[in-house]
Amino acid sequence: MNLEIPLIVYRYIIVFTIFIVLGIGGLLYFKYELDKINKAILIWYVIILEINLIHLFYIFYFYDKNKVKVGKKGPNGDMGPRGFKGKSQICSSCGLAGKKETIYAGSINDFGEKITDNSKITSDGEKCVFPFVHNYSYKYKPVKDDSPPGQTKNDAHVFGWCATKVDKDFIPVEYGYVNQNETIRKRLDAESQYRNNRKNYIENNTGILDIDIVYGNNEAEALQKCDEKPGFKVYPQDLNSGVDGKFIYLCYKEGIGNKGISELLIKEGSPTQTITTNDGDNYKLINVNLNEAVDTANEIYLYKLYSDTNFIKKIIILDNKTLPTSNSDFKELTNPEGQPIHLNYDSSHTVKLYYSKTSTNLLSIDSAFVYKDGYLYAFRGNKFYKFDKIPKQQTITIQPNFPQNISVMWGKSPNKNNNNEAKDCSDIIDENYCGAATNCSWDKISDDNGVCEDISNYDAVFTYGYTNKTYLFKGNYIYKYDDDKRKISSGYPKKIDEVFKGIPSNINAVFTWGKDKKTYFFKGPLYYKYDDKNNKVEYGYPRKTATRWNNIPIIFDAIFTLKNTLDNNSDNHPTYIISGDMSYYIDPVSDNIINKKHIDKRFSGLQVSEMTPDSIPTNTVPQNVTTATGDGVVADAVGAVADVADADGQG
Repeated sequence: MNLEIPLIVYRYIIVFTIFIVLGIGGLLYFKYELDKINKAILIWYVIILEINLIHLFYIFYFYDKNKVKVGKKGPNGDMGPRGFKGKSQICSSCGLAGKKETIYAGSINDFGEKITDNSKITSDGEKCVFPFVHNYSYKYKPVKDDSPPGQTKNDAHVFGWCATKVDKDFIPVEYGYVNQNETIRKRLDAESQYRNNRKNYIENNTGILDIDIVYGNNEAEALQKCDEKPGFKVYPQDLNSGVDGKFIYLCYKEGIGNKGISELLIKEGSPTQTITTNDGDNYKLINVNLNEAVDTANEIYLYKLYSDTNFIKKIIILDNKTLPTSNSDFKELTNPEGQPIHLNYDSSHTVKLYYSKTSTNLLSIDSAFVYKDGYLYAFRGNKFYKFDKIPKQQTITIQPNFPQNISVMWGKSPNKNNNNEAKDCSDIIDENYCGAATNCSWDKISDDNGVCEDISNYDAVFTYGYTNKTYLFKGNYIYKYDDDKRKISSGYPKKIDEVFKGIPSNINAVFTWGKDKKTYFFKGPLYYKYDDKNNKVEYGYPRKTATRWNNIPIIFDAIFTLKNTLDNNSDNHPTYIISGDMSYYIDPVSDNIINKKHIDKRFSGLQVSEMTPDSIPTNTVPQNVTTATGDGVVADAVGAVADVADADGQG
């Protein structure tokens, strides 16, 4: 309410007061008998008072008359010195020097007591938010010399406390005790190390596990010998092409394991059991002459080097052509002296072998699930795939125009900024805040510049059978999908335990089983059966997964129930598991894991070659370029299992 009184009212009051004072003075002068001294004092008092009132009247009058006048602009002043750089409570140069350390907080104070009667206490494992305001000052490190908000005693005097969530004025909304920092850090670091080790093992130990050479008097005879080798496939290119003699083929075994082929050599002349290089590597002989029954040619033998990591991923054999220069990651087969040698001796018709140990493909999916539309979707990095609904020859295939970016259908992955508010990675301009966000990575352009980019890589995704809502999991956080707006729902991400009570972070997989309509969460060798109605883990869980599903891989990437069987079984709830490059079927009666098949045998298109026939110019490579898979250009062993101790003992 505006109680401002106009100045004219004051002026009228002053005029009225002037006459009142004059009247009272006259009354006192004429009505009361005063001596000469008192009359003189009264007269001077009235005169002085009247003069002041009249002066005050003219002050108000002058101000009211001239308040809107603008005077003449004066001359510009001299330019003063530049001031010092100011300080912002959220600037990167304030507070902790250098790169900010990530500090974690929990609910256990410095006396070892778990605080449960304070709604402001954070859940364990939240990151400290700096700066925050306490006692009218900004705090850039944990507070030790004062008690936390709402606590009558200082129970954080050793390690301190910090805000884990602040409002717009940086006032703590939630806080936690820092004495759990090292414990939480070690747990998260151990989980991160486990995930990195698993990823590194898959990347380095997937590829060509073994190579052999077969030959025959005709093509069928040679191929039959390769078929008789358990687990081996034939590379459909005659290594002796263009030369009279035997039909000779390369056989290979691909997958994941503790031993594989890391290098190849070729050597002319009589064979030796091993070739030892200057580096001390021992190459083993494949005792088949590549020029078998060619009378005019010297003998040529292939040697292979076994290793426990960094296997050959791809092989290309070109008939009478050279590999395009764009494929710079491929190495041409050479002799021990480093000189390239082709696999036959006809000078006008050469067969050359190239191999590569790199792959731009991701080696395994992150998750797969059946959405409410009935289609199967698979997530891999920041891409997603959509499969056909109806199987063909016991296989479902990825639909055309996939993969696509996850953000196209599922929205961007929101992150929490320093105020614990949802924020896109692209909106974050500080490297420290980018690194602390849940789904962001700092792409450094220069020492002074960089870009905060989104990284999806969800651990698990599923459509919850109890509510028909879709959730995406990553690390400690869960995201709820808004089906109508096709984006992550507002208010997310949240801690997993806030939505599904008792479920740990960094889960491997989750699904609602079509068989019993129950929801199961998987982490490592354990599984959690969920009580949907009471929103908690059922009593007696977690349990060992292998005791419930016999022969199940210890760790897997996805588990889901399809609408249609891929194994020609009368099953109303066909359930499948994907673990690296292998897929499994759950027997509907015994619940045993059976029918182990390569992932591409059931889910065609997930294991994709990096090159296709159309990607190589026709004027460079002839039509008879073949691959180790028989239908592409590259033998790309990109499949990978999710665990080094698979149920069948490999890895």
